[in-house]
Amino acid sequence: MVNAAATGVPNSEFTLTVGARTDTGKVRANNQDAVRVWTDLPQTIPFAARGYLFAVADGVGGNEGGEIASALAMDNLFHTYYSGDTNDIAAALKIAVNVANDAVFEAGESQAEDRKMGTTLVAGVIRGGALTVANVGDSRAYLFRGRTQAAQITKDHSMVAEAVRAGQMTAEQARTSRQRNIITRALGNRHNVEVDIFEVDLLPDDVILLCSDGLYGTLEEPALKEVAQTVPPPVAANQLIDMANAHNASDNISAVIVQVTREGQPALQALPSAFQQNQLPTERIATVAPATRGTPVFAVIAAVVVLALIIAAVLLIFVFHVVKF
Repeated sequence: MVNAAATGVPNSEFTLTVGARTDTGKVRANNQDAVRVWTDLPQTIPFAARGYLFAVADGVGGNEGGEIASALAMDNLFHTYYSGDTNDIAAALKIAVNVANDAVFEAGESQAEDRKMGTTLVAGVIRGGALTVANVGDSRAYLFRGRTQAAQITKDHSMVAEAVRAGQMTAEQARTSRQRNIITRALGNRHNVEVDIFEVDLLPDDVILLCSDGLYGTLEEPALKEVAQTVPPPVAANQLIDMANAHNASDNISAVIVQVTREGQPALQALPSAFQQNQLPTERIATVAPATRGTPVFAVIAAVVVLALIIAAVLLIFVFHVVKF
């Protein structure tokens, strides 16, 4: 079991509160998951310029192979990302994930064929008012917004997810399929890996959840959303994993939760209705711009009425003058 928590971490747009936990669960002999957040790093890192990085990895491999793979992926991801020289978050994440992939691949090459290793990886970076997510595999990133909005930001790279997208299987069938744990993309399988990138414009009170399939495969999305939004992230990470264990999760379980608030704004309050949207697309979730201030309607109407009265008065004077003379 690993816990990490930090509160009140400011950036240029928001205050970020983070909680993270990974747990072996009740079935596996060892924990092949790994979690890491920016608070694990020296505070001398220029987070304001580079952003705040957090990630979840779910390793696969014989004996301790998966555990080694997920740890290698995390080490290389964080080191490469924060030692890079580009300010392009998406490009920096892609580079870091590919370096992590190479490290896992090379480590796996020294293993016997039946002990090859690999790992999923989902990572997020918050800089300013934007979230950038990189994903390989079936670990997930969710965005919870307002009372009713929930979106899975990432797209699973798994056999059943591809079948659902192709219309060959329903989501419910995928959830109970024996093939649900077969992933189609992972770090360590080959020298080059394709990395999905998603970008999200953040709003106050948004909550981001990164998790392994041990969590979302056990608890339904509404339960994930309710807990993530109603208690502080460090407590929520613990509570979700305890709930998954209580529901007999069959895998390792990991969660990283980040809550976004404005500086000085009370945490965990409902979003104003003006910020609520009917739909949250996964490729890019745009911030709802505040309405532009203009002249109030009642002021325009009053001005028109006054102008009409002035014109009427002038006409009456003119008519009276003509009749009188």
